[in-house]
Amino acid sequence: MPIVRQISFNHQQDCFALATDEGVRIFNTDPLVELIHLKSQDVGSVRFVSLMERTNLVAIVSGNPRPKFANNVVMIYDTKQRKFVVEVAVGSPVLNVAMTQTRLIIVQHSQIHIHNTDNFQLVRSEETVFNPNGLMAISPDNKLEFLAYPGTKPGSVQLANLQNTSHSRSLAPSVIFAHKSPLARIALNNQATRIATGSSKGTVVKIFDTRTRELFYELRRGVDNAALHCLRFSYDSCYLLVSSDKGTVHVFSLKDSDGERQPSVQKILDHMRFANERRSIVQFSLPNFEQIVECAFTSNSVTSGLSSEPGLNKDVITIGYDGTYFRFSECSSKPQGHELLFDLAADQEFWKLS
Repeated sequence: MPIVRQISFNHQQDCFALATDEGVRIFNTDPLVELIHLKSQDVGSVRFVSLMERTNLVAIVSGNPRPKFANNVVMIYDTKQRKFVVEVAVGSPVLNVAMTQTRLIIVQHSQIHIHNTDNFQLVRSEETVFNPNGLMAISPDNKLEFLAYPGTKPGSVQLANLQNTSHSRSLAPSVIFAHKSPLARIALNNQATRIATGSSKGTVVKIFDTRTRELFYELRRGVDNAALHCLRFSYDSCYLLVSSDKGTVHVFSLKDSDGERQPSVQKILDHMRFANERRSIVQFSLPNFEQIVECAFTSNSVTSGLSSEPGLNKDVITIGYDGTYFRFSECSSKPQGHELLFDLAADQEFWKLS
């Protein structure tokens, strides 16, 4: 079975890509269908992959054991033309890559590069704190483009508006002092209004307003330290998924934080409300306790079984680095569906041309 190096969802969460030592495989999330298989003889072994939403462009970074390109190069592959169409090289190994309709973001250990995607020209390179895990999050909304990455102080996150960035203008990020321990995970919602942060302790996830940097919620994952594997907002920002090495997936409701801030006369009440930690509304148990997974919400809604409490109105899927696909619904903490990704054959391709 191929070794999975990275699991990457598009921002709509309706498709995902696997970077493997035998190439790239791209799947529709729900229903589960393999869309494209880029074999190693064409693209080599792949360490990182990023989808430009649901278009024909895929960003690829080579990796062991059979790399086709150097590890400091991001290659853009066109699935319609079935060939590489753009090459973007940086000075040292790439540690992460992300692509939206307007931006290509390349992360190195102490630098971030921002490119436009109309011509893939460099917009800005920015020095960062040492970032060996390539932590970064970008919002896909071209009306409010935010880029988040670790700050200089442990546990802090820098937040930059890319629309204010140019060759002659630095990112000028604002800083959120989120945790006392080093950052482990960062996530931005699609509307670029909320940022979720988790530290190396993994006990609490915090939600901040991207414009005011105010703390909205502290979400209690647990009391024991844990390695966070995934933070992901639902497409409508009503929920947040959190997975960890405890073998669980927690779903937190954020429904009452989507509106505008309340009038200033109610600030005291706000502080009282925000001081309280939130608990997950649903918790799922993974069949393989030690499995590392990426999580996402399906686009299909299901009826909540809770009448007086905020319920989950979406199913959740997990993609494991062992090639497993599990589907969960609120009616049960156990998986409602199970597939082996590498047993699926390519069925169809339905992409929108970039």
